[in-house]
Amino acid sequence: DSAKFLTVSRLAPNKKIEDTLDLFYEYNKIDPKSHLTIIGSSGETFYSDFLKQKIQNLKLDSKTTMLDLVSAPKLVEFYRESNFYVSMSEHEGFGIPILEAVSNECLVCAFQLEAYQDTIKNSGLLFNEKNFKSIAKTLNELFKQPNELKKLVAKQTEDVLQSNILNESLVSLFKKI
Repeated sequence: DSAKFLTVSRLAPNKKIEDTLDLFYEYNKIDPKSHLTIIGSSGETFYSDFLKQKIQNLKLDSKTTMLDLVSAPKLVEFYRESNFYVSMSEHEGFGIPILEAVSNECLVCAFQLEAYQDTIKNSGLLFNEKNFKSIAKTLNELFKQPNELKKLVAKQTEDVLQSNILNESLVSLFKKI
């Protein structure tokens, strides 16, 4: 069995999906049958083209799937089939895909942002340096220990459910409408 990675995001430069590709490239050296799915609409064609070229340059064509927006049931399916939700974004206001990942028992692996820390507290895998080789090694060690992975996912879910961030964030969102 090989690891499945997922990224759900608007395809825009600040989302740093190229960094997700670099992390996946390092992981794929360890687990050559692993797969990355990127789901998101592209308002900026140049960035989408850049990502497609990077996938080719890294020789990840057969190991990476890029999809436009998908239906809600299909999105849930992708989350549930994935082991790791990856976000390398360096700026987020809230990060709804993080909550979607948690809700669907997919471990969050993300660059440490205040918005993410507030959401998943001390669970998930947040890192403050983009050392892709080290992160890939950690993820692979975790993947090879399914019981530990399940414990982390359960902790992540528990932390979000016990957090007030969900209620506070939804209230502030509705106030803006």
